[in-house]
Amino acid sequence: DTQEDAQRAELDLAGINRYASFHCTSDAVQPAVSQGEMAGNCQGQGDYDLIEWHPQNPMHITHNNTLIRVHWSFRFDSSWDDEDLLDVRTSMVTVSGTHSLPKVFAFGSGSTKGVENDVNLVDWWVINQNGEQIPNTALFLSPGAVVDVVAKIGFEDVGDSWSPRSGEVEVSLWQSGVQLNSTTTLEKGLATMSAAVPSSGAYITWEVRLSGLNGQGVAYSVISNTFQTDSLAPEVVDMSIARHDHLAPSINQHIEFTIYDRPVLPQAINLHLWKQWIHDIDADGLPSTAEYVEYSIEIPENLSALTGIYFLNLDDTAAADGDLVAGYLSGSDPAGNLLVGGGGGGSDMHLFMYQVLRDIAPNILGNEVYYADGAHQWLHPETFYTLNVPLEEGNGISDLSSARIELASNSQDDNLAIIWDGDDQRCTSQSPYLLIESCVLGARYGNTTPYSSSMEMSVTFQLQWTLLPDSYLSREPAVEVIDRAGQSSFTLLPDMRWRYSPDMMITRSSMNVTIADSVPNSEGAWVRPGAAATIQGEVMWSSDGVLVNAPVDVAILLDGKRHTVLANGGGFTAELEMPLTSGDHPLSVELANLPANAEDLTDRSTPVMWIVVDGDRPEVTEVLSPRPSAVLTMEDLSELEVEIRVKELEQLNPNSVQVNWRIQPLDALPGALPVAEGMVMPTFMENRLSGQSIPVMALIDATSALEDGADLAALELIVWMVGADMAGNQFDDLLNSEVIPLGTWTIEQRAPSFSMQRSDIEYSKWGDLNEGESLTVSITVHNNGKLGGQVEIMIELVRPGGVRTELDQTYLYIEAGSHNTSDSVWNLKGLGAVWIEATIISTGEVATGPTLRIVEASPDGLFGATVAGVDAIYIWLAVGLMVILSIVFAALMRQGGSGETWVNDEDWEEDVANQTAMVAQSQAQKQYPSPPTVVHDQQQAVYPAGDAEAAAYTGYVDPYAQSGYQHPPQQ
Repeated sequence: DTQEDAQRAELDLAGINRYASFHCTSDAVQPAVSQGEMAGNCQGQGDYDLIEWHPQNPMHITHNNTLIRVHWSFRFDSSWDDEDLLDVRTSMVTVSGTHSLPKVFAFGSGSTKGVENDVNLVDWWVINQNGEQIPNTALFLSPGAVVDVVAKIGFEDVGDSWSPRSGEVEVSLWQSGVQLNSTTTLEKGLATMSAAVPSSGAYITWEVRLSGLNGQGVAYSVISNTFQTDSLAPEVVDMSIARHDHLAPSINQHIEFTIYDRPVLPQAINLHLWKQWIHDIDADGLPSTAEYVEYSIEIPENLSALTGIYFLNLDDTAAADGDLVAGYLSGSDPAGNLLVGGGGGGSDMHLFMYQVLRDIAPNILGNEVYYADGAHQWLHPETFYTLNVPLEEGNGISDLSSARIELASNSQDDNLAIIWDGDDQRCTSQSPYLLIESCVLGARYGNTTPYSSSMEMSVTFQLQWTLLPDSYLSREPAVEVIDRAGQSSFTLLPDMRWRYSPDMMITRSSMNVTIADSVPNSEGAWVRPGAAATIQGEVMWSSDGVLVNAPVDVAILLDGKRHTVLANGGGFTAELEMPLTSGDHPLSVELANLPANAEDLTDRSTPVMWIVVDGDRPEVTEVLSPRPSAVLTMEDLSELEVEIRVKELEQLNPNSVQVNWRIQPLDALPGALPVAEGMVMPTFMENRLSGQSIPVMALIDATSALEDGADLAALELIVWMVGADMAGNQFDDLLNSEVIPLGTWTIEQRAPSFSMQRSDIEYSKWGDLNEGESLTVSITVHNNGKLGGQVEIMIELVRPGGVRTELDQTYLYIEAGSHNTSDSVWNLKGLGAVWIEATIISTGEVATGPTLRIVEASPDGLFGATVAGVDAIYIWLAVGLMVILSIVFAALMRQGGSGETWVNDEDWEEDVANQTAMVAQSQAQKQYPSPPTVVHDQQQAVYPAGDAEAAAYTGYVDPYAQSGYQHPPQQ
């Protein structure tokens, strides 16, 4: 406290052996040049370098009116050796040079020294692999574990309040003269070093050593410890409660746990407890890790024994009936070996759980026992059966001790018992005739918990073939269950009595034979040689018709060969080839290689079916109707009966046979687009399906498939037959296909059909006609078609030698079924024979009219005049003919008495035939020159003047010039 300002502050540290002094100006504190050195506004004297200043705030000066306060921050270097006494003085010098009285702090002069730099190993210990300190009373290490050695370092004779700094001392761990680890890092006087415990050796001695890095002295309170290796973990080997149990409520519920360990029992054992009525935070009725609470547990007094009893007492009277208590143990022995078998906090990891509830007896629901697949009056070997037994246990499944099911409780030989053990939850059987597939005891409804009160025992088993058959013994099942308290429930099951049979059979009704391109029936099957066949059937128990699930060999006999296949699940399938030889072959089946005590009761008196091998194809032999040359009308097509003859010596498959028809353009090429097509199923007359000539009739209605006016085009109908016989042989397609059908018929076309005959050409005049005359030529054309139309006619004059001259060319329209006539005027020119030829242009059809002779005009007379256009010469010829006939008639009358006459028509016809032959021979001997060139466009042949000159010009002699014959020669 001063009225003047401070000029500087002084700090003096004085011991017996060393001295350090610092003078620091008070105007401003300047930072040190380097960390740990004095401030820049200070000057040091003596052993000032043994003082380490605070790196951020070495000194601090405050002014409060007349009060000046100085705060110094420093520490001694470990090189400052021990001092029995040490004075620390601080003072101030004012600006006038006045020194204040110093403030003196004295250290030493008692039980402690003024300065102490000698270090001391106060203590050291081991933290095991679980992070727990190994007690000094149980020095055990687990071989192979990595542990931490912790050493506590202090100053000699100073106590626990002070400790060296890092970097001033080295701490090292040694074993048998070998350094294991070392450190110079201290944290609050504690040095930590890691070390691995040797895997071998019963005892291990570890030593901790100190070294002063600045020449300090070293002292030891403890230096080494000897540890015994312990690799055996403690284990919970027993407890006074079942893992899942029930206990009546009590204020002092006593539960014991037996733990085994050596060489000593663990001390660090913790109990984690969960009470449903208190700790079930999530209200799910089950414990979780976070819901367990740690409770104390009593440990045994003698920890050197091999086993010890650890126990707890708790009050559970606050629980409601059915509330749960769960718990588990944790901890380790001194060596760090964790407790085994103590449970855990995870789901279903508890060591124990009990239900706060009094004991309740079990009850079997005998009326509800059933087989999973329905009732069975018969049981069979190597067949799985699942028997379900419902029961109730108020204390849950966990309270059941055992269950016993006797499938044949009334049998004197073997009651076929199945025994369930509550400890291992498994079923066993001592019977050699019984095989247990599965055995489960669980909740009848919902999820199974240890405290499910409504439950069901489900046992899947099968009987062995070695069980002797006795169809007269009706076996009666029985069931018994016992809980942990010894309470039981027993019931007989008379409604579930059963008998046993190992006999099997194959029924004919179960057989199914499938053959390629064949349709078997109850009588047999028709097949092709070598056809692939699939034979299927079922093997069943003869007593009740249930399929046999066990594998069984089935033998199939065909054509003297035996084929064996395996039936699985009651069914079998065999792939075979049919015999190559045509004929009838029996197909039979039987069981083979049967197990012991089994019999085959298959009916083998008759075969399953007869196989008829047929290698011939059916063929069409002829088509009876319509006739091959028939022309079909549209009316015919509406109900056309096609009658066919087929050859098939075995049997046709009537369901496969069909008659295909197609209407297409006349003479269409294969593949042409049809006008209409279809198919019909034929009728087999007299129901004959086999024979050399099977009558088959198909009724075709093609009209309904045709559009109106289809018959305006030229069409044809083709028919062919497809299908197969019962063996699958397809119809022979030679001359029986859509390319080469078995029948082709032309369809009547709705079109005009023009025609004319010789009699349809008429002249208005006949005989020899004078040149220059005119006559009318009438040509009549007939339309025999079903459609009216126009026809073009060309009319020509034809002379001997072939000279033609067109007279006319005209058109006529003629209605269907009618006729029409064309009249043309013919002006006669050119002498000689001439006739008319009419040609229908569209068809080229030609009709030839009578022959006329054009003569030169002559004066009228007896032989030159004409009467009604008829030459006089013809009149005289007619008169002469009549005279001759009169003479002949008179002669015949005179011969009437001689008896010579024609008495029958045969003589008359014979004479006429002879005369006709003579005339034909005479005409055949006539020679005709080549005709002159035909001249058209209404031009006539031009002859030189005079008949003689005309004959000489053409070289042609008119054979009709003198005879007056009016018809042209026959060509």
